Amino acid sequence: MTAPIPHAPRPEDDATLRRLRVFLTVVEAGGVGDAARLLGVSQPAVSTQIRRLEAELGVSLFRRSGRRLAVSEQGADIAAVVRRGLGELALTLNAVRDISRSHSAPLRFGFSAPQIALDAADVFRRADPRTVLELRAANSTELFAALDDYDLDVIMIGLRAPKPPYHCQFFRRQSISVIVPKSHPATTLSLRELASEPIVLRERGSFTRSLLMEAFEAAGLVPRIAFEVATREAVAEAVRRGFGLGPVLDHEAPRADDLRTLKLEGGAIAGDDYLVSHASALQYGPVRRFFAVNRAE
Repeated sequence: MTAPIPHAPRPEDDATLRRLRVFLTVVEAGGVGDAARLLGVSQPAVSTQIRRLEAELGVSLFRRSGRRLAVSEQGADIAAVVRRGLGELALTLNAVRDISRSHSAPLRFGFSAPQIALDAADVFRRADPRTVLELRAANSTELFAALDDYDLDVIMIGLRAPKPPYHCQFFRRQSISVIVPKSHPATTLSLRELASEPIVLRERGSFTRSLLMEAFEAAGLVPRIAFEVATREAVAEAVRRGFGLGPVLDHEAPRADDLRTLKLEGGAIAGDDYLVSHASALQYGPVRRFFAVNRAE
């Protein structure tokens, strides 16, 4: 006897799934008009699908104010579930294609530090040349958001410890160093000395910034923040132009004739880089192989 398919969908589920896709498109596009353009259908067709979905579910998915739509609280919760479910479905389809070799789906890899992440990407590219690598750089906050939205398969990110329920694999430890002009008189810096100097700091959401500010707070120090920039390259350029000193993670410090990199005295401020994915993503061969070839010695 053939075993029944677990959780077999009902005939009407196909229509519900189509309407949920339309609903999610409206949420992510920010309105019916833009969603209709993305879907290649008319605005009335999108509005009809939303009304039918609301009637089926018995909830209001949007709050209406004139022509403006805002997602309701229940609508936002439903959108998060749909986004996660469609992401898991995409992972499943990619896994099937990878096993059958019918189609080579890409591996989407996000990172904040290319100097470190490209080492991992290069190892994987040489070990698995059949899989196309798609790379994206972003800060830590943006990387987790993209992973949760299933826009990325694997990210490399600085963490203090593994973060359940994600699958986290240690990759490398880094410590904070400080970029200074070549003419700067110091040969080492204490955390207190660093706090007394103007500092060029990474933006909020940066792991480097979080580590440093926690260290200042623990030591009872208030740093002199000159200004904030979005990239480590901008930190180096600001130091070069005399705006202040630039804390960075040591493997990310630039090599330049007009700059030096100093270690901090009194113990390193360290952070660990991890490879992170959803646990369910390990069913997808390229994700599983990426972790395998980049396992720390």
